[in-house]
Amino acid sequence: MMHSDFDPKVAHLLRRATLGPTFEEIVAASEAGLEPTLDAMLRSLDEPLSQRQAAAQAIGDVFLKDGRSLRAGWMLRILNVPNLFREKLTLFWHDHFATAISKVNDPRLMAGQIDTLRELALGPFDQLALAMARDPAMLIWLDNQFNVAGKPNENFARELMELFTLGIGNYSEKDVQEVARAFTGWTLERKRFVFDPARHDSGEKEILGQSGNLDGSDVIGLLGRQDAAPRFIARKLWRFFVSQEPGDDDLAALIEAYRANAGSIKAMVRAMFLSPRFFAPEVIARQIKNPIEFVVGAIRALSGPLADVQKYADAASAMGMDLYNPPDVSGWAGGEQWISSFTLLERIRLVRQLIGKGREGQVCGLDVNRIIADNFFSDNEELVDHFSLRFLHRPADAKLRRTLLEYLTAGARAAVIKLPARQRDEKLRGLIRLILCSPQYQLC
Repeated sequence: MMHSDFDPKVAHLLRRATLGPTFEEIVAASEAGLEPTLDAMLRSLDEPLSQRQAAAQAIGDVFLKDGRSLRAGWMLRILNVPNLFREKLTLFWHDHFATAISKVNDPRLMAGQIDTLRELALGPFDQLALAMARDPAMLIWLDNQFNVAGKPNENFARELMELFTLGIGNYSEKDVQEVARAFTGWTLERKRFVFDPARHDSGEKEILGQSGNLDGSDVIGLLGRQDAAPRFIARKLWRFFVSQEPGDDDLAALIEAYRANAGSIKAMVRAMFLSPRFFAPEVIARQIKNPIEFVVGAIRALSGPLADVQKYADAASAMGMDLYNPPDVSGWAGGEQWISSFTLLERIRLVRQLIGKGREGQVCGLDVNRIIADNFFSDNEELVDHFSLRFLHRPADAKLRRTLLEYLTAGARAAVIKLPARQRDEKLRGLIRLILCSPQYQLC
């Protein structure tokens, strides 16, 4: 059974473009329609923040003690800001320009980098890449603070081309050496970016067929104009938001949007989310939720207490996604790597903790009694279908639906809604736990 005001395409868009949309958000967006919903999301990133939003987005000093407190600060932001589209994009760029506090060792610099990614998330790609080349945390992470004329350090130059802009096979070792020379003198003073001309190699360089006294800014512009750049960025976007193995046809509209709009990420994202391929049956509900999507989605679906942000951030870390601390410069592997016997147990552990909260008639902060009363449920089938749609955003598959119905009927002499309050409460908690721990819930 599908809710009459529930658009499956809108639900798919919100699952992939945000972090854990609620049932109510999907119903409201369904009434607006698919394209208006997407346009409103894109437009919202251009609007100035209200005072309340700005306060929610500011990570205070209390969260700048170490990496653990820092990730709690981001979790607090995610659970309090209205625009989870921006946070999902920021998470993508954090994975793309992967930088870890384990080496940077400065929470304030790491928080500053994420703020930059958040601000420039949908702008021209060359602006974002240039901002990252000047970012203090990045300068430390890839050693460019030690990149000086006469003894160039190639770490940043190599990763800039391999992982940030072009991909392997689209540059030579000579290009790496020359790019490193171009970025000499890009360093730090009192933990701020400075250009030191005394440490810069001002000699002629030849990079990707272009010669001259090129510096780092010239290189960023040059890389952004290469044919490989839009393809590389489009593939990274597609793998994060859509599916793991994009084909050439999948990427064509994104590449064209990049070229026609001066490298605009906004144009690429819009093309991606309106692509017919985005809504293909083999894409919908086939991507494993990353730990942040899982944790935030469960909390928001159950109206979980917002005071437990450290616990939530630690849970996501235990599931394999330690914010501000990706495993290496290539970011998180993603896909099937998110699920192992250990991380699955961590997902189940969090669900059990959340389900155990709340007084009778409530599961965590979700008022189950009110949902039942408002929908006039009369039998177990209606309960299963509604709560499946509420949490999965799609009907349960035949196997899961059968399991849920068998659970509700086991040991019960009547439909669950007719049972005594305590027994009904226990059954409903179990129903929701089974849904959130099911294989189907791990997919978005």
